[in-house]
This record gives sequence, structure tokens and C-alpha cells, in this order.
Amino acid sequence: MNSAVGVSECMLKTLEEKGLKFIVDDEHISIRCPECDLQKLPTICKPKEAKDHWACPLFDIDRFDLEQAFELVEKPAVRVLTPKK
Repeated sequence: MNSAVGVSECMLKTLEEKGLKFIVDDEHISIRCPECDLQKLPTICKPKEAKDHWACPLFDIDRFDLEQAFELVEKPAVRVLTPKK
């Protein structure tokens, strides 16, 4: 799959202060809403009391102001993955 990939940084404390849950894997971070049922990982986030994942507040307007929490380090550029041999 070809996709645009960039690099951003943030302080984990900033995410904690916003009440967000997160999972750090190597250099990647997966952010989950405060109501996330983390037992469902690695599948898509679904708040504990919600009917489906579309109720997740991360699909709504950026009420957690994540754009301000992260600093862009490397602009997104198209990444081409080559199959492993």
C-alpha cells in the first residue's frame, strides 16, 4: 500500500492530561479515547458503553485539540512499500 507518512512528536504527559489512552509501539503511538475498551485491541476502538466504534469521540470534532498537542517534525510524503522477498 502506498500512503503518505510523516513524523510528529508530542509529550505523553500531554495526552495523559487530556484523559486519552495510548499504546506506544516502537516509534508509533495509537491514541484511544478516554472511554475506549482497550480489551478490544488490536481491533478498532469502541467506547465501553457505545453501540459501535462510530460513537468514539475521536471521530468527532477535535475536542482534545490534538493538532496543538503534536509538533510536525517531518512533512508527510508518499511512502512506497516493497514486498518482502
